Amino acid sequence: VLLEFWRTWCGPCRRQVAHLNQLHERYEADGLVTVAVSNESVDLLRATAGELGIAYATASTEGDAAEGLYGVRSVP
Repeated sequence: VLLEFWRTWCGPCRRQVAHLNQLHERYEADGLVTVAVSNESVDLLRATAGELGIAYATASTEGDAAEGLYGVRSVP
């Protein structure tokens, strides 16, 4: 499982979508699960995923709970 903690407004996060799409496409058949995690609204994530062509799953979390669980202090 590859968890990508990101925000829709984050320039470096947006730029790495192409690379993550490549990883997802190359290794999904081998069992890799890629998930982009953000605390932003589901509607914003859907719109941005469509705009950027995100080919992997996105997940919206409440507050910063997920980031805290994994020790994430900033994005990207």
